[in-house]
Amino acid sequence: MGKLVGIDFGTKRIGVSISDSDKKIAFPRGILEREGGSYCIRVLKELLNGEDIDGFVIGFPYKTSDIENEKKEKNRKSELIEEIQNYASKLREVFNKPVYFLDERFTTKIALQSMLSTGLKKQKRQKSSKKLDDVSAQLILQAYLDRENS
Repeated sequence: MGKLVGIDFGTKRIGVSISDSDKKIAFPRGILEREGGSYCIRVLKELLNGEDIDGFVIGFPYKTSDIENEKKEKNRKSELIEEIQNYASKLREVFNKPVYFLDERFTTKIALQSMLSTGLKKQKRQKSSKKLDDVSAQLILQAYLDRENS
């Protein structure tokens, strides 16, 4: 039985998580730096080398209900949505595996709250801000696994 890979796709970084073979628990797997807008496919293949992968779950920024925020971020989000769709196509092409989408609107906020609840001081939080992508990918995948297993 293969594993699922969670992806938190961002403009600067891609957070990666992976499930256990039973597809019940998500674990952070790493952060890929997007240099020059790269999709980091080669690095992702190296990161997943030797894993039996059944598919990918990508966080997708569906619209928020906050109209003011929606106006401010409309252009940025539409560009990101297009990039995520292109990324999903590339994953399907390279890995020959299905790609699923999951609403990710609040995963970064939840990841930050999770880090705050651990008592990290502000300076350490700033140093580990990249960790948010890792934790967000884990939250995306865990939400998908919970939904599929319920």
